[in-house]
Amino acid sequence: MQKISLICAGCITDQIGNQFSLWQGLREIHQQQIMTAVKNDPLLAKFTSDPQRFSTLQKLKTWLAGPRIIYILTPKEKPNELSGLVWFSHELLSVENLITDSLLLIEPSHWTLGIRLYQNARGKRLSLPLLKKTFAHFWQTNSKENVWLSTASGNSVAQKIYQQFGFEFLGKKENRFFYLKKPN
Repeated sequence: MQKISLICAGCITDQIGNQFSLWQGLREIHQQQIMTAVKNDPLLAKFTSDPQRFSTLQKLKTWLAGPRIIYILTPKEKPNELSGLVWFSHELLSVENLITDSLLLIEPSHWTLGIRLYQNARGKRLSLPLLKKTFAHFWQTNSKENVWLSTASGNSVAQKIYQQFGFEFLGKKENRFFYLKKPN
């Protein structure tokens, strides 16, 4: 089981004042919730880049064994209820077949980001505060390197959030858009 530590209790607030806590690590109960969401949440199925990653406990544990830093969002008073998941994976951005005119690719980027808000947290304006808190902690405890991500080309809500947070569009490959965030 992964070590889990509280980053901040009640430090993220939704649009109506509900408080959420940010944790680093993942409990077994959260692992089960991730697998359940993969099977029952049509938005996750629609926009994920890897639909098999969390489909079984063995695949999830294999994924967890990789070089990752994981954060979870829970309601402050319900720490066993998963509301969001953010991960940073140590993975070099492959620019092969990437259609771009961006000069941002000159600097290598070895970290990628994944973020998910689950059904109980969507539509509550939690994405930006969650990104702010996780990036602040990540860059405080790790090297201040660029972070990249990819998102489905049809996921316009996520694209808008990433751009509001300061991600810059890099280019596209197949049905994915790629973005880069530089340290502040």
